[in-house]
Amino acid sequence: MLGVVRSAIIALLALALMEPAIQRSAAPISVAYLLDVSQSVAPADIQSAIQWIRRTNDSGRPDHVRYIPFGENARVFDSLDRLEAVGVAEGPSDDAGDAIHQNATNIEVAVDNALQNFAPHHLKRLVLITDGNENQGRVLNMVRRLQSENVRVYTMPLEARLSRDVSIESIETSPEVAAQEPFSVEVDVHSRIRTSAHVELRHGETTLGSREVPLVAGLNRIPFETSLKDESGSVMLEAEVRSPDDRFAGNNRFRKSIVVHGKPAVLYVEGHPQSARYFEATLRVEGFAVTTLPAAAVPDSARELDGYDVLVLSDVARSSLNEQQMRALATYVRDLGGGFILAAGDTSNGGDGGYSRTEIERILPITFEAKRPHRSVAMIIVLDKSGSMGGPDFAFTKEAARAPLQLLADADRFGVVAFDSEFFWAVPLENVDNAEKRA
Repeated sequence: MLGVVRSAIIALLALALMEPAIQRSAAPISVAYLLDVSQSVAPADIQSAIQWIRRTNDSGRPDHVRYIPFGENARVFDSLDRLEAVGVAEGPSDDAGDAIHQNATNIEVAVDNALQNFAPHHLKRLVLITDGNENQGRVLNMVRRLQSENVRVYTMPLEARLSRDVSIESIETSPEVAAQEPFSVEVDVHSRIRTSAHVELRHGETTLGSREVPLVAGLNRIPFETSLKDESGSVMLEAEVRSPDDRFAGNNRFRKSIVVHGKPAVLYVEGHPQSARYFEATLRVEGFAVTTLPAAAVPDSARELDGYDVLVLSDVARSSLNEQQMRALATYVRDLGGGFILAAGDTSNGGDGGYSRTEIERILPITFEAKRPHRSVAMIIVLDKSGSMGGPDFAFTKEAARAPLQLLADADRFGVVAFDSEFFWAVPLENVDNAEKRA
């Protein structure tokens, strides 16, 4: 990665392969010198660069000049004397004033300052003096602005301070993870030599993983498997490398922010509170964060409900929820994408159609209909017993009269009237369960 960054700086910023020199032009020229004063650059090299700037100015005599020393931050000066006298600090905690923080190299912030300080209506020239060891910001983000403002860029490479340096270039992982779920992290370590190192991954004071690893010269990808406790929001991961051969600690740490999604939050509303503990315990075992409320306490605004991933209504009577609560629930599901589970039962289905013609019915793939009471049936069979129906014909007729009993409910009524010259009740009209015994 370090090689890629350096190549990108040279390829994208050095628009002309030449010894940096500021040539006079008919148009006025504005020059910005960007000088890397981070810990990775030796003080002697910084002083040599300042002398080179002085010589270049004397020969080129630009119309407008700005001097921008940088490390983690940057400052802008209008005189070379102020550049030579710039204060430095190892980091923000050691900064007693407007010092340059040497604990990192942020070329992007230096280029941004240069673009803001060029003189208007001048030809723009940017001279970048650095070892290319960028470990904050991303200079490639500035390329389009440099092109759009017609800035010609020159580079003057500096040697890195230590030839045995070991550094962390990046932390690669998913930008979003779930709490208490394992996820992979890859720490990219660059070494200039073959050596060994201790690599540690942390979150705050908690060590998420540590490894003793051999390093090859170049890029080394160190994998970790870890997880984070139940917390939601932005979390800072920090990786650190320590090697016995490394004498420069300024680039041994790297931080990356990721988003942690907490346990799925369930709002559980149970129509039978005495039974709630069973399902609640099951949900907790499966890794859900459960809030159990009575129906009367269900939030009546979609914004409050949006704090939950899913709402469970378990056999809650229609009369237990008011209209505003049901409207909020419908908005939560339909407009905010909230999850909704309705476990129907005798209580929720009771009454006049349960949730029929309500906001809850409109967001469900089912409809509620009231149970219709069974209408009792009275059936009377009229049976001819005259002489013409004797023999097999009468036996067949009798079986045909008995058949409807199989289709009637016990509460229905059944009777048989027989006739020849007169009629009589062969089976009196009565409930089917009694009639079956007589038939």
